[in-house]
Amino acid sequence: MQKDNEIIKELEQLGSPLASLPRTMPFTVPEQYFSRFAGDLNGYLQSGLADHDGAIGMPHEVPQGYFAALPAAVLDKIKAGEQPKQKTISLAGRLMRPLRFAAAAAVLMAAGLGISQLLQGNNTMQAQLDKLPDEALNEYVLETGEPVEPASQVATTVPLHTDNLTEEEIEAYLNETSWQ
Repeated sequence: MQKDNEIIKELEQLGSPLASLPRTMPFTVPEQYFSRFAGDLNGYLQSGLADHDGAIGMPHEVPQGYFAALPAAVLDKIKAGEQPKQKTISLAGRLMRPLRFAAAAAVLMAAGLGISQLLQGNNTMQAQLDKLPDEALNEYVLETGEPVEPASQVATTVPLHTDNLTEEEIEAYLNETSWQ
């Protein structure tokens, strides 16, 4: 009894509504229910299934000899050619239509991106570098530590037509660029 009181006190401290409920069994069973149950059940089963007035019964009835005649009836229907109508659904047509639309959309998107790139122009690497502020370039050079030559010393690639150059012109050029 001591333990029961401790539990009730704990429930009251927690503020549980269970603490105020009576500790009695809420359900009752008729007297000698379990001792009579086995005999009642056997009597019920021996008397056959109950009537249709609310008790358990068979919901549907099968005609006499139905299962014995079933294989012959199925074979007769097959021989007579009575086959259920089948509707053919073409998956290729249903699946290909969205695929065609998706392909057309992809082609149009690629064409639109290409045209927009052409219309923007100045999309070369040099044009993109020219758009960067000098501060950002200087900061990059400082972070990476790579040496950068002044623009005046950077050699540009110019196609040279050396077919008509004389030996003296070549030597003069080499002397001007301090080559040795």
